[in-house]
Amino acid sequence: MRLHTLALSAFGPFPEEVHIDFDAVAEDGLFLIAGPTGAGKTSILDALTFALYGRVPGERNRAAAFRSHFAAPDTRTWVRLEFSARGRRWRVERSPAYERPSKRDRTKLVAERPTALLSVFEDGEWAGRARTMADVQAQIQEAIGLGADQFSKIILLPQGDFAAFLEADPREREPLLQKLFGTGVYEQVARVLEDRAKDGRTRIREISEARRYLAESVREEIGEPLPAALPHEPSIGDVMAVLSPARAVLRERLEVARTVCDLAQATAHTASAHAARVAERIEDRRRLRALEHLETAHAADSGVRTELRSRLDRARRAAAVVPTIGELSRAEAAHAHASETLRTAEAHLGDARTALGPAVSVPTVGSARALHARAAARRTALSAEQDLRTLQEQDTAELDARAAALTALDAELEALDTEDDALAPVRADAPQVERDAVDLGTAREEHRRANELLTRLTELDAGLRRAREELARARDVRDRSRAHHEDLVTRRLAGIAGELAATLSADSPCPVCGSCVHPHPASPGDSPVTPADVENALGAWTTAAREYEAAATSLRELETARAGTAGALGDRTAETLAAEGAALESRTCDLESRTEAVRTARSRTAALQEQRARLTDRKEIEARAVTSLRATIAERAGRLAALGADEEDLRAFRALGLELPDSLEDAGAMETAAGALVDALEALTRAREALTAAEQEVTARREARDAALEEQGFSRAEEVETATASDVHALESELRGQQDRAARIEALRSEGWWDRARTDTASDDRLAAARAEAEAVREKADRDCADARGRLAVAEEHLERLSARSTRFLTTEEPREGELTALRDDVAIAGLVHATSPDNTKRMTLTSYALAALFADVAAHASERLVVMSAGRYRLVHDVSIGKGEKKAGLGLRVFDAFTQETRDTRSLSGGEGFMASLALALGLADTVAGTRGGVELDSLFIDEGFGSLDPDALAEVMRVLDELRAGGRTVGVISHVQAMQQSIPAGITVRNSPTGSRVHQRDATRLT
Repeated sequence: MRLHTLALSAFGPFPEEVHIDFDAVAEDGLFLIAGPTGAGKTSILDALTFALYGRVPGERNRAAAFRSHFAAPDTRTWVRLEFSARGRRWRVERSPAYERPSKRDRTKLVAERPTALLSVFEDGEWAGRARTMADVQAQIQEAIGLGADQFSKIILLPQGDFAAFLEADPREREPLLQKLFGTGVYEQVARVLEDRAKDGRTRIREISEARRYLAESVREEIGEPLPAALPHEPSIGDVMAVLSPARAVLRERLEVARTVCDLAQATAHTASAHAARVAERIEDRRRLRALEHLETAHAADSGVRTELRSRLDRARRAAAVVPTIGELSRAEAAHAHASETLRTAEAHLGDARTALGPAVSVPTVGSARALHARAAARRTALSAEQDLRTLQEQDTAELDARAAALTALDAELEALDTEDDALAPVRADAPQVERDAVDLGTAREEHRRANELLTRLTELDAGLRRAREELARARDVRDRSRAHHEDLVTRRLAGIAGELAATLSADSPCPVCGSCVHPHPASPGDSPVTPADVENALGAWTTAAREYEAAATSLRELETARAGTAGALGDRTAETLAAEGAALESRTCDLESRTEAVRTARSRTAALQEQRARLTDRKEIEARAVTSLRATIAERAGRLAALGADEEDLRAFRALGLELPDSLEDAGAMETAAGALVDALEALTRAREALTAAEQEVTARREARDAALEEQGFSRAEEVETATASDVHALESELRGQQDRAARIEALRSEGWWDRARTDTASDDRLAAARAEAEAVREKADRDCADARGRLAVAEEHLERLSARSTRFLTTEEPREGELTALRDDVAIAGLVHATSPDNTKRMTLTSYALAALFADVAAHASERLVVMSAGRYRLVHDVSIGKGEKKAGLGLRVFDAFTQETRDTRSLSGGEGFMASLALALGLADTVAGTRGGVELDSLFIDEGFGSLDPDALAEVMRVLDELRAGGRTVGVISHVQAMQQSIPAGITVRNSPTGSRVHQRDATRLT
């Protein structure tokens, strides 16, 4: 990955747009991002990370305060980054979520949503690739090959993080290494293997339990001694050693049961045949006695059969006469109904003539129908005339109403014009109100910034007091530490002779004079000072000096900030700002009143225009309606004049003795009466015709009945009714029953048992005793046979079931041997991976082993860097021992000192040495991660602070390593406020802060805005 350009606006401490061209500043491969503490150097790296991942490293991301507090309210916050990865050039632009003043109401805040846009440069132009947060994140991570945490640990080497990583315990290093190297795959593999082993152990246990259960169940079924108990995990042979003898026992039992069953069946067959013969004799005796009883009953019913035949004959002859009697009854009923209908029709005709009038002469149906038609036509004409007059009255009333509505609409339109003229001066004031609003917004913003400057000035004054107190404390600590060190050096020099004398021995030369005789060796002092005491005092003095310098630098920065803030504030005080605020509030109230008046006027004007348009449309509609109504009223008046009485209708009504009706009610009444007369005349004609036909039908049906009586031998109709009281079907059925009984008696006598039963002379008691004896013998033989068959079936079932179980066992279990082998292998592999197997002599899990191997590679790469930085003195050593309180090995780290030829704890390194070791470890970690993540391109690298702890020689060695990184094709950005770094690295960026925010400058003084 290589960076090209970075642009941002209103981000972090930068209130305005900032443009950084990494291709220009990093042309030499190494550049410096310099500036005082708190200016915003690290914020540039935050912008890089935010552009790529939408977040910033470390705890700063929790605050989510990405928008600059120095930015103007209308300035949008965004970050845009162009970079190359995997052979393509990308551009990503993001904006965070933040709040800005509303454009309509500056006193309210509007929430801006976060956005993201990813583009790629193709065919000479930028093409969009993703617009959603999730899609942009996924494509960037795929292009770079690193997540946000990995990027912030490998590309950006943050302040203090790797110093803490260097001095951390192995268990504290493990989470970070797992994230960077993505060892979750090893944990997934371990979980999969453990799941497989767990399933394997369960499966092995299930198979073994099934085999043991099979053998034990067979033992219980056989009930005879079989081979000894099975092992914990029995084989196929172990189980078959139980099944095979069991099958032999069951086959022997089957042969015995079969022989017993054959004997029992023969005995049962003989007993059944004897019992059947005795039962047959008893059944013949019972059937003979039933036949004798049937013959006696048939002879007693001879007279009944004669009576049945007589009644059946009379009933059949009467049935032929019954239909003619029914037809005559129906004809007589129809004649009576026709007579009644004729009388009713004559009465209705009289009523109809009375309704028309006594002088009316309408003799026929035709003349009645003509009268009805003329009355209906007269009623229709009168109804049409009445409808026309009603419509004429309604239209006249509507014409008057619409004329009045036109007059009212003209008045309303005139009132609208008057109100619009009154609103014109208020509308004319709108441009001035808008200009005053802009001026007021500018004044309020200037007042807000002045208040912020005043607050900042108060905070800086408090900070200056604390900084001066801290500087005085640091100066006191530094002076006391220096005095203590000088005292120890003086005492050390004074007691060096006694220390040398303590090392002298007889016959050994003195390291000072060379003599082997030591007559007066010096004695050591009361409290000797060791080199370690001097070194510790020097370290304390150096630390105190650094703290003093840091306190002094902090004080100078606060004083500079205070001067800048005071200069920006000018001569304004809290009182003057309060007065300005009161004046602004007054202007705001006045402006809000004028703005509301303009808004109300504009709203009312729009309403007036809309209302005028509606009234104009209504006026046109009313005018068209008035014109249409006048034309309709004139046309209808002509139609009314044309309506009148017809002279021919007048003569026709008078010819019938009636007057022409002159009202709608009279015409309707005449039409109804004429219709009733037509209906009465027609009904009278139909009634006379129906009565004549009914009389003829009665005569014909009476002649037919008399002929049927004579033909069937009856003298009166009453005799037919008596004969038909008997049910023919019941008589026939009863007679057939008598005949069927006679036939059944003859059939029974012809059967063979009749002769056997007549010749059997044994008594009933003797036959009953013989049957009881035969049944007892047969039942005992049947029970014995059933028992034998049951035992045979059980023996067959046992042998068949055991044979099937043996066959099924071999068919099922032989393929499982390969499965069991694989399952045992899974259990063994899981034991190795989880360090529970004795074969895992190092007791390391798969994840721990992988992390240890990767960390060893990190230590090797880091040592290469550290050897160069420390001029060959130090190198990092991978420690695989298990420390106190630790459970895992492989993540320990120690430092080897070539001067003392000893390895020691990394926490024993001094500040500068610790920085070099931390930097070497970070570079080594980046090399290893790049090598393990499929060729991740790490063409850009940023190192944040730490160079201030190096002496000139160590700084030179570190710069040498950075030059090697640059020579290897990487672009290295160093972030530092150390002055010497600016002399060592000519190209770079300078960040400068001020009370109004930070600005970015290139080293050649060209400002990038």
